[in-house]
Amino acid sequence: MAWWHKLRQLLRPAGAAVDFLQWKAIMTEAQMRIDSGDLQGVADMLRRHRRSDTITTGLGQQLVSNISRFLGCPLDAADKEVAALIEALQATSVVKRNSQHLERVAPNDNPLYGVLAMHTLLLDAYQERHVQNDTPQLPAAELQAATRILERQFRADIFRELYDMAMEHRLPSYYVARLYSCEVECDILQDLRRDRECGMPTPQVETSILRLEAYLEKKAEEVVERLREAPLPECYLQKLDAELQVLGWLARFPERVEDPHISERLLAKYEINPGWPQVVREVQTEQAFRALDARLVLLTGRRPYAEE
Repeated sequence: MAWWHKLRQLLRPAGAAVDFLQWKAIMTEAQMRIDSGDLQGVADMLRRHRRSDTITTGLGQQLVSNISRFLGCPLDAADKEVAALIEALQATSVVKRNSQHLERVAPNDNPLYGVLAMHTLLLDAYQERHVQNDTPQLPAAELQAATRILERQFRADIFRELYDMAMEHRLPSYYVARLYSCEVECDILQDLRRDRECGMPTPQVETSILRLEAYLEKKAEEVVERLREAPLPECYLQKLDAELQVLGWLARFPERVEDPHISERLLAKYEINPGWPQVVREVQTEQAFRALDARLVLLTGRRPYAEE
């Protein structure tokens, strides 16, 4: 009987191997299309295999692994090929079964939703920059859901980029800056750094760069410490401890705030103003010391130093 022959073919080891080889061939083809920028071809593959959860999820993982190639800035979200790709993703059985609306999707790690969330975030940024009366604004709940999905699926990448910003002042990807509302500051800092490289840097430019780096360093530390799932690297804790020592010294000798050897970036980071009256600087320094000491207590479990 025909059905018995088909069943035997499915149960044979060779049949399983063929299935795996077919899946591998599809993934290889998808990667080649992504490498060549053929998003239309990837969209066609998604449509062709839309009923197979295994294949479409694999294609989604290929897209997530290469997402910066086609979804790196707001302008990408408005690209016609990207829009066609998103439509093909939404037509897959996985997405249709769970919902095309991110706010209605239960927490999951399916990479198809990682791509949809990234597109939602960047599309919102594009619409914000290119206001059009005929384009409805994305619902706040949809944006919040996109943020949750990105923080879940791209957690390791987000942590690494923000850690680099905290430690080395390296600017993160646009989507990371957008997630934590610092894309404007990152754009300005990038422009200022470009101006410094192209011409003679002025004291005003250097001061602006320093203050923006301090602001972004502090912002990055807040998120890094919130996202951490394991003890933070020792070098990160050593950096904070060194800053605590300086703040403690300034708390005892507030008149030394204006010492030229004191880092201007550190003063800017902890909002200590050298030009202000000494009584105000004393309050600023003590508050900064106590706040950093409390953070280190939470991060390391050591006893607090603030009362000593």
